[in-house]
Amino acid sequence: MSKEESIPCYLTATERDVAQMLGDAWNAYLSLPVEHQNERTEFCQAIHACQSIVMSRPAVRALKEMRDLGGSGEQTENVTTTP
Repeated sequence: MSKEESIPCYLTATERDVAQMLGDAWNAYLSLPVEHQNERTEFCQAIHACQSIVMSRPAVRALKEMRDLGGSGEQTENVTTTP
């Protein structure tokens, strides 16, 4: 994808704060004693799932804005042609 084809998108200040809090939660969790051998892996996966949701929000907004503004891009609706 060339630079001309890319769509810039940015985290809001609140999204940045939430992402930081998720990292802080992980760091705080590491200070707890281990009660089960899988708990850190499971907690880490849950944090990553939450971070993925937060980090995808800017892309969703950018695509919605492009659609709402009638921006060009790849066709997203199904088109049926008659022979």
